[in-house]
Amino acid sequence: MVWQSDARSIKHSEDQPAPLKNQAPIPTGQKTVNSSNFMMDDFEVSWGAAKASYEQLLKDIESGVTLEVFQDDHGAPDNSKILEEGVHFHRLLEHLTHQTGTTSPESMSADQIALWLGISNELASKALDQATTVLNTQELQQYLTANQWVQAWNEIDVLSLDGRSFRLDRLVEFDDHLAILDYKLTIPEEGSEANSKYRAQLNNYKQELARIRPDKPAKAFLISSKGDLKEVI
Repeated sequence: MVWQSDARSIKHSEDQPAPLKNQAPIPTGQKTVNSSNFMMDDFEVSWGAAKASYEQLLKDIESGVTLEVFQDDHGAPDNSKILEEGVHFHRLLEHLTHQTGTTSPESMSADQIALWLGISNELASKALDQATTVLNTQELQQYLTANQWVQAWNEIDVLSLDGRSFRLDRLVEFDDHLAILDYKLTIPEEGSEANSKYRAQLNNYKQELARIRPDKPAKAFLISSKGDLKEVI
């Protein structure tokens, strides 16, 4: 999904595999964006932006988690394992969380996940455990599963005025604010280089979002695979 901040228009892109069952079709169209008429039918297909944003997503996952937990026998971190685990975690949360304009998400077994993502049962079980932990955390349910919001979307691309594309893992609109959610395997420690990077990144997201939706303030949160929630200010 792509939001263009320079044109008050929104595009919808799909670079993800089809879910287990078909979702409701999304019509295309274009409207002036405000809180009263912003709906899923404002989206159009945009493959190029989706591909570029997916590549950026992989880079973000790799740089935003704790590398030490994946060290090999020689003490060097295995970035490929981090990348793979992070992708599975993101994909499952995208599939299992409620969003506007789609059918209700279906639960999946580890066997189904392994088949869907083309991974081993061990990796599928780990991803399922992580996603289940997040979805069952009471503090997070208002953003992911409660369906008590105005609208919610997964994998939103925000296009800045200079043409850069920023992918939001999830965006939830409430009556009084917009919540940007960013998934990480682990939340970097306060004061670390990674933490500073993500604070700058998410604050940039908030600034770009304010150009498109000036009617509501935006808040940004990091969500970890352990079910931790941290607001980024």
